[in-house]
Amino acid sequence: KIPRDYRIHLHCYTGSMEMASEFITEFPNLYIGLTGHMTYYKSHIAREVAKTIPLNRILLETDAPYMLPAQINKYRDNNRWSHPPMVVYVAQEIAKVRFISIEEVLTVTRENVSTIYGI
Repeated sequence: KIPRDYRIHLHCYTGSMEMASEFITEFPNLYIGLTGHMTYYKSHIAREVAKTIPLNRILLETDAPYMLPAQINKYRDNNRWSHPPMVVYVAQEIAKVRFISIEEVLTVTRENVSTIYGI
């Protein structure tokens, strides 16, 4: 059994809102990582998670080299791989679905990284 107070990074989350809610309720130090997957229009569940869970429980991810954000066309942009600077597209999408500024998303998620990893 995992102790409730463990710091947990739920990497590359693609599950349901209900499951996300259960995780953050059960583990007060759990953070949910959202990737470029949520930038796709048809990723309704991921977008719901990004909109609904507290911002102070979200981490931004690219899942490099996979999950290229929707804004990048691997043929047009001649870029087939995701990489860390593309995390800004995830932040932009979170800001859009939450109706907040990208600066707020970046500030809070940067604090989240400091909290979970102590850096």
